[in-house]
Amino acid sequence: MRLNKSIILMTLGAFLLSACAGVKTLNVDVTEVEAETIIQAHPKPIKLNDIQWFVVTEENFEEFKKELKAKQGEVVWFAITPKDYEAMALNMQEMLRLIKQQKSIIVFYENILKTKNERITDTVNEEQPKKGFFNFFK
Repeated sequence: MRLNKSIILMTLGAFLLSACAGVKTLNVDVTEVEAETIIQAHPKPIKLNDIQWFVVTEENFEEFKKELKAKQGEVVWFAITPKDYEAMALNMQEMLRLIKQQKSIIVFYENILKTKNERITDTVNEEQPKKGFFNFFK
């Protein structure tokens, strides 16, 4: 029985010692690659067309109608109430706010990319210290 235990222990020991013999080492080379940052050109500014606004009341309605017919040849009406005009102005203000916020976000990220690129350029352009025995004392 004792002999069986010895044989089992020796066999188990041999397996344990030889178990790592077949493992291959894995060499991993890590190379840092700088991604190219592209800053898109800003779109051209918007060019808005002029709009003529006329305030027509009951007092000047007939006169305005004659003038408009003489200028345009036909009369077409688009009406808006003062409350709806106010709502339209508030909507335009809200769109302007959104555009300004989006523009500031774009400028923020462009500045981050520019400073990052400047730091990389400065690091690359720095003169590497020369190695040598006498440069040690400088």
